[in-house]
Amino acid sequence: VSGVLYFLINPMFIAVSPRLTELVAKDEQPKLVDTYHIASQWLAVMIIPAALVMIVFPDALLVAWTGDVGLAHRAAPLLALLALGTLFNSFIQVPYALQLAYGWTSLALRMNIVSAIWVVPAIFWSVPRYGAVAAAWVWFARQVLNVIVHLHFLHRRHLPLEKWRLYRDAILKPLVVGSVAVLFLRQCIVLPHGRIKMVAVMVAIGLLVMGAVLCVVPASWVFLRLQFKMLRRAFGNG
Repeated sequence: VSGVLYFLINPMFIAVSPRLTELVAKDEQPKLVDTYHIASQWLAVMIIPAALVMIVFPDALLVAWTGDVGLAHRAAPLLALLALGTLFNSFIQVPYALQLAYGWTSLALRMNIVSAIWVVPAIFWSVPRYGAVAAAWVWFARQVLNVIVHLHFLHRRHLPLEKWRLYRDAILKPLVVGSVAVLFLRQCIVLPHGRIKMVAVMVAIGLLVMGAVLCVVPASWVFLRLQFKMLRRAFGNG
């Protein structure tokens, strides 16, 4: 279920990678910075609402998918942690595309080697003691460390002035606002019993959270202003 998020992550990565590579090759720094932030913010708009619904409503989603309340109750912690880890993994997708655009592949290689050194022993030690949920915790911890380390070293070498803007506009603001919105909805909405109704409610919650995230992402305001100007121009010409 958490892997569904990659159906949203991968198209953005595939779309933005050649554009970043082109801008790096042409040394068009202002356009490169704009593209980097716009892509990061739109990815946040797509991923954060969907991931937060999985994190806050894992039992409801699993009931809608399987129809098995007992299974949903047992697997809900796993889904929440896996979705949380995948959410953090999404935060480094556009930075990773920028890294590849500069031809810098050694950073990812080194990070994967370091991760393997501690991830494999952590799984072998924790899973026999605490079960499958321990593996999910390891996955989440690995992604959090990846975000911190990857963004630090990437921006120390490339676009050093853009790290905190990325944190603010593509991670912290949409994540905080989206979390508040989804937790508020969790308290206010009474979930239905039917599976079809449950799916409809989950989709509606995701759209409401996305609306909240759109309100704080600068790229969405730029897009809306552009659309408004185009409409004014169209009606004015008419």
